[in-house]
Amino acid sequence: MSDHEPAHYQPSPQARRWPWIVAVVAAVLVGGLVGYASGLNVTKPDLAAQKPTATASSRQDPIPTPASTPTPTSTAAAEPAWTWPIPGSELADPLEARPPGTRPPPFPDAVEGYDLSREWRETVRAFSGTEWATIYEFPLTMNGCSLQRFYVRWRAVNEQSTVQTTFVSVDDIVLEGPVDGAAGWMSGYGCGQPAFRMKSSTDESTLTDVVVEVQQWNASV
Repeated sequence: MSDHEPAHYQPSPQARRWPWIVAVVAAVLVGGLVGYASGLNVTKPDLAAQKPTATASSRQDPIPTPASTPTPTSTAAAEPAWTWPIPGSELADPLEARPPGTRPPPFPDAVEGYDLSREWRETVRAFSGTEWATIYEFPLTMNGCSLQRFYVRWRAVNEQSTVQTTFVSVDDIVLEGPVDGAAGWMSGYGCGQPAFRMKSSTDESTLTDVVVEVQQWNASV
């Protein structure tokens, strides 16, 4: 080697190892940082989703079943299964009286040999005693009895009372009966009229009003 040729630097073996060591350390640090960052982005478990969900049966209180209530039944008396007799038949005209709450049967829609003349309602005041109370100016006759017929339904307004009823003539002669009750019905020919009087009462009354409904039928061809 010439005296003028510059000398080349030859690093020692230890110096040559340092770059590798630094590279390895840097790689380790970078890898650790990357792993740490990845750990931060890991999705946390959904605790709400993992929480047991209550079912509808466990979440709601049972609905109490209401106690069954008996169906109310009507206390009104049933309308009697009864029909008016045919005029002139072997069946006698009815003279019926029943306990309180009884509903008389409906009037006939047709009467063989007769046409309906009129239908009306009156109130009669029946007193205790022997006198009969009748409808004012009732159209009864003394003869020609079969030329007309009467159908009567009645009810005592005071249901604590017992009423006697019958048909009486123009002279107040009792033609049939009487019968006792708080409601009733009857029919007859034109020579009798419905009559009422009070027989007794559980409330010490001495009179009662009686509601009376009448049909008048006249003979026809």
